[in-house]
Amino acid sequence: MEEILASIRRIISEDGADQGGAAPAAESAPPPPAPEPAPEPEPEPMMAMPEPEPEPEPEPEPFMPEPEPEPMMAEPELDPEPEYEPAPPPPPSPRPRRAAAPPPPPRQSEDILELTDVVRDEVEGLVSPPTAARAAAHLGQLSGAIAGSRAMGLGNSQRTLEELVKELLRPMLKEWLDAHLATIVQRIVEREVARLTIQAEEEQDHL
Repeated sequence: MEEILASIRRIISEDGADQGGAAPAAESAPPPPAPEPAPEPEPEPMMAMPEPEPEPEPEPEPFMPEPEPEPMMAEPELDPEPEYEPAPPPPPSPRPRRAAAPPPPPRQSEDILELTDVVRDEVEGLVSPPTAARAAAHLGQLSGAIAGSRAMGLGNSQRTLEELVKELLRPMLKEWLDAHLATIVQRIVEREVARLTIQAEEEQDHL
């Protein structure tokens, strides 16, 4: 009987606890205990490092005897320098001889043929050699023709071919001389002055 009553009380108490005191019971429940910290791992034992083996000492190099020095060769004796002999003075240059003055040209007559030769010599510097040669050939032919007919008369008159040629050439010759004579004379004078100046300087150097 007592056991039945005890069981009824237990049931009633459990029902009341379930209805009104479920939440407070939960609040009043103590918090769960904190987990214990894990134990620290024990340090591993340090392994002893093997000591390094000592390096073997290098073997000493074999002793090589030093080569004996070669005997010094005696220096060859130098030939004595030849005594300096002064060069003989150059022989004096021979004094240049003054060129003999050319003989004076023959006196020219008033013949037209000789005047033509003089003019031809002066013209050689103004024309080319072939032209001068052809002109000389023509003048030679003309002089030969004049010499062959020097005394031949022209028609019934007393005038000769030589006089006619003189008359025709005189104005031409005068015109040419008026145009070129001054230049020709100037060139000849300058050339002669230069020659005399050089000759005087050479004579002064040799004195």
